[in-house]
Amino acid sequence: MKYFVTVIATVMVIVGAYFAYKMGIAPLLVPNISAPAPLTKVVESPKPEKKYESYRVGKWSGQGIKSTETFHIPSNVWMIFWSSKPISSVGGILQIYVHRADGTLVDIAANIMGKNADNTIMRSGLGDYYLKINSANVAYGIVVTAARELP
Repeated sequence: MKYFVTVIATVMVIVGAYFAYKMGIAPLLVPNISAPAPLTKVVESPKPEKKYESYRVGKWSGQGIKSTETFHIPSNVWMIFWSSKPISSVGGILQIYVHRADGTLVDIAANIMGKNADNTIMRSGLGDYYLKINSANVAYGIVVTAARELP
């Protein structure tokens, strides 16, 4: 950016001097035009890339309604993996609500019927959370993972 600004400023001085010369007022505007100083390019050393590992924060399975214990997420992005399997011929439903530790609803990670498996990427930031799980006529499995920086 610094290089670009210097080039633009130099071009503006040269163009201004040319028009001043054509109009006959060059000595008044630019009494002493000299060549621009040579430009130098600043090269920053590359920053080492941070390395992360994914780890399991919590795992829950069961049937029915449940609130999990509070868990801590140390990263801005984390994931909830879930699966459901009907336990009757009627079908069933699985809903996973994500709450902050203070009870604020953050998101609905799943709201599905019948047999299914998927994941939800959460971008709610680091902090303390818990899940409210609502299932009817399905068995479920839920795993929460997060990333942590390696030393």
